[in-house]
Amino acid sequence: SVLGGLLLATYGCGELSWVQSAAQRNSHVTRQQTADFLRIMPTLAAVNLAFNSVYNCMAFWFQEQACLMDVRLGPLQLNGSFFNVADGLAIVVFTHPLMNHLNPWLERRFGLRRHGKVLLGCALAAVSVLWAIQLEEQRQRAPLLDEAS
Repeated sequence: SVLGGLLLATYGCGELSWVQSAAQRNSHVTRQQTADFLRIMPTLAAVNLAFNSVYNCMAFWFQEQACLMDVRLGPLQLNGSFFNVADGLAIVVFTHPLMNHLNPWLERRFGLRRHGKVLLGCALAAVSVLWAIQLEEQRQRAPLLDEAS
């Protein structure tokens, strides 16, 4: 069903001659802007599908990992949902500084444009997965707790 929805949503995006005949007159969006948007729709849909399929699984894995971890913080025991809250909080706190300071710095210092930033993001994601593997191996080798967490 997902593939069918993706195909239906991007069906008219390949050949765009119909935009010229179907465009409304006196519109605030030009025909060329509409055609440009529709031309990138298949790419946007594919990237969105790939990202969200992994991102939506994250909540499950946060809960699963919390069951295997000692999530005590002093006298308190954190719920597995804490990791979802921390993720959302990190997005809210770090988006502005990264977009307004790190992005311009990367462009000035290294000449990175959009493609380079995407590759950098992919590299950072790969490093984070390798780090997660290392942490999981350490967790498996760690001794069991004497008390229930």
